[in-house]
Amino acid sequence: MISGCPCLQELAIVFPYKLHQLHFTAPSIEKLELEFSTESGSAQDRYYSLDCPNLKILQIEDVLLGNLQIIDVSSVRKAIIRGSFRVDLPSNEQDQFEILLGKFQNAEVFYWGDNTYLQLEHCGNEKLAFQKNTWTRLALRSGARGSCLLGVCRLLRNSLYLQQLIIYADVDFICDCNMLLYELSSPCVMRYLKIVTILNFEKSCQPLLQLIEFLLKSAVNLDELVIVCNRKDRLLSIEGHAFMMKLLSFRRASQNARVVFD
Repeated sequence: MISGCPCLQELAIVFPYKLHQLHFTAPSIEKLELEFSTESGSAQDRYYSLDCPNLKILQIEDVLLGNLQIIDVSSVRKAIIRGSFRVDLPSNEQDQFEILLGKFQNAEVFYWGDNTYLQLEHCGNEKLAFQKNTWTRLALRSGARGSCLLGVCRLLRNSLYLQQLIIYADVDFICDCNMLLYELSSPCVMRYLKIVTILNFEKSCQPLLQLIEFLLKSAVNLDELVIVCNRKDRLLSIEGHAFMMKLLSFRRASQNARVVFD
């Protein structure tokens, strides 16, 4: 069917009971929607593999994640997966989230239930920044040229149920907006945020310090802020020491909040 439709751009497959291997390289197909069924007990015995290297948008509904093998989705820029766990597999959401992120490492947007990964644009994503959401886990990565800190702060304000925040610090944030000072100083209460992780930290920058200060004074029930360094020796430098001292001096809204360098 795919080879006979060279102009086909969108493909939707619903309840593919006898289709176990989906493989195509057709460059014309940009969007794929798959809807499985997890209602019947036999669904636990159905395994699927997905190998579609030229896709741009992927949406999967009602799949048992333990039964789905993702081989190549390297071109996907937006992915939405709504699924559940098999009862005989450990349901560690954090592990599953990180595994799926690895599969969609080139994606700009990745949704898995209430777990979200966003690769921010140079000036932030204003459409997302002004929309309230129900995300409980959020991972943010700056674009290649950096991302606007103003948009990040506004996005966090609207993440009312956020419990865990992951920030990739291998690309700098920027702060060239006139509204930034007001945004950072205006009240914000994040009631559910428990864990903040800064990954791929390499060097100190003022916008990152401002973001950390914003989080520490906003997360009233924060347990831990973890900074994972790519090169730990840089923390021993004069610049690294100054960064640590500045960070440790920030006021914390949560009395239980710990700052950990790893």
